[in-house]
Amino acid sequence: MVKLHRRIIKLGVVTAILLGFVIPAKAQITGGSPVNSSAQVSSGFGGGGSELKGKPSSRMSGLKVGSARFHAGLDLEFGYDSNVFYSSGGDTENDIGSIYLGFRPAITIGNSEDIDEKDFPKLLYDLVLGYSYKRYLQELSTRRDKDFHGANLGFLLQAFPKGTVSFDLHETFVRTSQPRYLPNNNNFDRDMNVVGAGLSYRPGGGLIDLRLGYRFVVDVFEASDLKHGNYYYHQPEFRAKWKFFPKTSFWLAATWQFISYFGSSEDIDYANNDSRPIRVMTGVTGQFTPTLSFNAGIGYGYSWYQGAAPNQYNLPIAMADMTWTVTPTAKLTLGYQHDFRDSMWGDYFMMDTAYLNYHHQIINKVDISATFRWIMAQYSGSTLPTGFIGPGCTTPGDECDRTDNGIQVGLAVGYHITNWVSARLGYTLYGNFTDFYTINTVDNVTNDADFVKHLAYLNVNFAY
Repeated sequence: MVKLHRRIIKLGVVTAILLGFVIPAKAQITGGSPVNSSAQVSSGFGGGGSELKGKPSSRMSGLKVGSARFHAGLDLEFGYDSNVFYSSGGDTENDIGSIYLGFRPAITIGNSEDIDEKDFPKLLYDLVLGYSYKRYLQELSTRRDKDFHGANLGFLLQAFPKGTVSFDLHETFVRTSQPRYLPNNNNFDRDMNVVGAGLSYRPGGGLIDLRLGYRFVVDVFEASDLKHGNYYYHQPEFRAKWKFFPKTSFWLAATWQFISYFGSSEDIDYANNDSRPIRVMTGVTGQFTPTLSFNAGIGYGYSWYQGAAPNQYNLPIAMADMTWTVTPTAKLTLGYQHDFRDSMWGDYFMMDTAYLNYHHQIINKVDISATFRWIMAQYSGSTLPTGFIGPGCTTPGDECDRTDNGIQVGLAVGYHITNWVSARLGYTLYGNFTDFYTINTVDNVTNDADFVKHLAYLNVNFAY
């Protein structure tokens, strides 16, 4: 019971930080509206090189296969993780650092590269397949399994992409693996699958862009003791965009999720409530000047929890994102988002996120990137099981007071050695700062939810 409890209290914000809630992954398909945002999924390395959510970084032309082009890539990484198990300060038992090795092969094939505008194909497709492996080299206390395996598969098909009416079909599968927040022999192995389709209508040469879409998402933990967190949801979605200036558009977007938890738990204290969250946003995207672009929106969100859930999010949501092209080779992005997310800990957490990204290319050989991300998560509906107490919850049924502040700071320098080989040296700081803790009153064991993790890595990428 104690171990299960300690695993859960860090899961929400750690996932939010490591999987990157800031930049909406679905914006690639839905036109940039934050209302359709979901977590991007990385491979779990220190942050260097190309992630498996996209194509391998390559300056090579690849292999021509009919009308398509094939690319292959391989990332090799050597690094150091100062806090493998996300332990709190002073937790000497779990405060373990280790050197690690990893590699990520990836292949892609598609026909979206060699496009002739005069003879634009009626069918566009892209397929990406990747795998990731990571191994810690130092002794990890009682852990026997030091290997972590991840994978992803993505497919996008677009019919009549330049037509007044077009259709798209997309499929994404991602498996992530990372250490649990205790030194035992189990990992956080998680599988997520997203399948969806959309119908777009663009009359007037694209002055108006309407899209009606649907996606089905399944998110599953492979470990049986976390199966109460397994869920799926259906999501109908709508987007409308009106280009009232050549480079400026109004947009309206809405999603309605039908979230259902299908796992079970031996402990009812960790049962999750189904919900039907709705998000509606409107905004404007465009350019202030030739070097300054923006995207901003405001709307409303309602969590609509089912059953006996006493807490509902029923407040505005908002976002703003601005990009300044400092020079033709330097770009600065600043953004903010206010939203809410379903949570394994309690009902949901209200999320405020700010981020700053800078990228600079030098002489077509060297690129420098710097990132900062802050996430404030305010949890609602959090209660503790019998035998535990925490801030604001000293008797069974009390709702705990919990606010987490997570940060991610990164700096990396890359060098393109040749067209097919590049290297990247980087550092990333992950941290969660919170006063939240739990005490097991039976054995008087205290567990804090805060942690600091330093990652230093060298990544070498081979691409064809």
